[in-house]
Amino acid sequence: IDRAMGPKGQLRTIEAVNQSYTPTRKIRIAYIRLEVVHRQLNPNPNSNLTQWEVIDCRLEHLRRQSDQYRNAFARIIVRKDRELFGNRNISQINKDEVTLPSEEEIADQIFLSSQADPGQAPVEDEELDENHLFE
Repeated sequence: IDRAMGPKGQLRTIEAVNQSYTPTRKIRIAYIRLEVVHRQLNPNPNSNLTQWEVIDCRLEHLRRQSDQYRNAFARIIVRKDRELFGNRNISQINKDEVTLPSEEEIADQIFLSSQADPGQAPVEDEELDENHLFE
């Protein structure tokens, strides 16, 4: 991904990539990675939509949701991205593990976030410091 988005003709170190991307951009990339891998491992033979059409539809849906919903979705994406892709490669991932956030997971995360002590924020809050995650 960085090769297409970063400086032309050179590969950057992981540290350089991490420093150059905003928290919001990292979340968006994590979402796209999860969506693409999910679609590759779980193709829908009844759909003729491209992966980009699916992504565009999901992003449009997210834009219409509340800030709490978008933040919950982002938290789940960050958590799943770390669990699935943090220290593993694709051959080590069971296709049943690759799931997109369900409405139930999002509702649960909204509830957990509403109950959390503001002084005890989860680690991924550092990646959710911007207001317009999917706009």
